[in-house]
Amino acid sequence: MFPTDITFPETINIENQNDNLDVKVGRSFVFDYVNGQHVIVDGKPKETTEAQAIQQWLELLVRTVIGKYTVYQDTKFGTTWEKYISYRQLPNGYIQSELEREIQESCNEYCPAIERVKDFTAERLRDGLIVSFTAELKNKQVLEVRVNV
Repeated sequence: MFPTDITFPETINIENQNDNLDVKVGRSFVFDYVNGQHVIVDGKPKETTEAQAIQQWLELLVRTVIGKYTVYQDTKFGTTWEKYISYRQLPNGYIQSELEREIQESCNEYCPAIERVKDFTAERLRDGLIVSFTAELKNKQVLEVRVNV
């Protein structure tokens, strides 16, 4: 029933697409984090632009706590922002540098469209954080990200 005379090459050449400045982002739909649901227009989910998709991905990255959700288990996707709002008063400089490192490492590993993260701030609130930064894309676009967690 199945063919038995199939041969496979011993090596497969895969080009490194991370060097390409015109990185394509897959299809994505607008998610409203305030209401906690996708935006529906005329009965269909509204599609994002590439920049919107990257911005939404960055917000998801900041909001996701490493190791909290099974779907992201063993991926190191997310940040550890929850431990910085505890009763212990860690210095703001430490919080900022750790969150910036986590976000930059995740961007490098998971999103080839992002060149770098800069102008990072983390403002501690009584019951959370406001994380803000600028993401420079490889296509030279600049995204301003501000997430209240």
